[in-house]
Amino acid sequence: MFNFVPSLNNKTEKEIVMRAAIISERNAPPVVGDFREPEPQDGAVLIDVDTAGLGGWDVLGAYRLGVEYPCVIRGEGVGRAPDGRRVYFGERSVAPFGAWAERTLVPAAEVWEV
Repeated sequence: MFNFVPSLNNKTEKEIVMRAAIISERNAPPVVGDFREPEPQDGAVLIDVDTAGLGGWDVLGAYRLGVEYPCVIRGEGVGRAPDGRRVYFGERSVAPFGAWAERTLVPAAEVWEV
């Protein structure tokens, strides 16, 4: 299992770690493990993920050049925004986060209310 835990910065490990499907390197199979939680950023929406899609590129770990590893499987999904709205989000999550995690961070332009 891959474990990615950054500096705690006065938080407990439980506060900053979530479960996610992680790709540790190019062409590696995804593994479910612990990954750091995203933090809010201007212009992005922090989403509690309910459902996530999975595509061929995700399964193969064959993302475009420029992807930094480790990362969470991307994909689109449905979840809840901080204000409680149920939202659909597109595939362009803020790296290294993705849809196959408990939470993800997505540019606001890629989030639509459903």
